Amino acid sequence: MDNSPPRLRRAYFECRLGQLHVHNAIPVGGGFDELTTLICLHGATGTGRMFLEVSKRLGTSRSIYSPDLPGCGESDGSTTRLTIGGYADAIADFLDSMRFRQVDLLGVGAGAGVAVELAVGRPKVVRKLYLLGVPGKEGDASGHGATGLQGAAAEWRADRRQLVKQPVHALESETVDLAAPALAGKLAEFFGGH
Repeated sequence: MDNSPPRLRRAYFECRLGQLHVHNAIPVGGGFDELTTLICLHGATGTGRMFLEVSKRLGTSRSIYSPDLPGCGESDGSTTRLTIGGYADAIADFLDSMRFRQVDLLGVGAGAGVAVELAVGRPKVVRKLYLLGVPGKEGDASGHGATGLQGAAAEWRADRRQLVKQPVHALESETVDLAAPALAGKLAEFFGGH
C-alpha cells in the first residue's frame, strides 16, 4: 500500500434531516486494496473536524469519513428534538447512500452512543467499534446543535452497549488526545488490516 498522505476533502450528503456535512480522507490509491472504511463520530463538544489528525494518519490505507452530526458544525439540524437513535438514523442514511458493505466506527462522547446504536441497528454493516468517553458526560457543550446532542446523550441508556455483538474497545477517560500518534497506532492495531 502507498504511504503517501491521503487526499483530504469535505462534501455534503443527503440524510433524512437535510444535508450532512462530512470531512473525509481517501488514500491516494483509493482502490480495492483499501482496509475497512472508518466512520468517526464526534461528541457534543466537537465536529467532524476534530478527527483531522486521525484522518491524516490512518487515511493512507483506508477511507475515513467524519460527519458533523445533525445540527452540529455545518450539517442541517432537525426541527424536532432528536434521540441518540435519531442521530444514528441520519448517519445510517449516509451509510446507505455510500453503499458501504462494512465499516468500523470510532465514537467519542455522544458519538459513542451513536456508534452503539448503529452497531445494534446494523450488525452486518458495522464490523468493530472503538469508543472514547462516556455519552452525556462531556463538558460544556456550547455551540450550534451541541446542546441537543448532549441532551440526547444524557438521556441515552448506556446498557444498550450490552446489545452490541461486534468487538468493542472502550476507554471511558474523557481526556483522550485525538491528535496523539499513540491513539492512531492503537486504532490501527484494533481495527487491523481488514
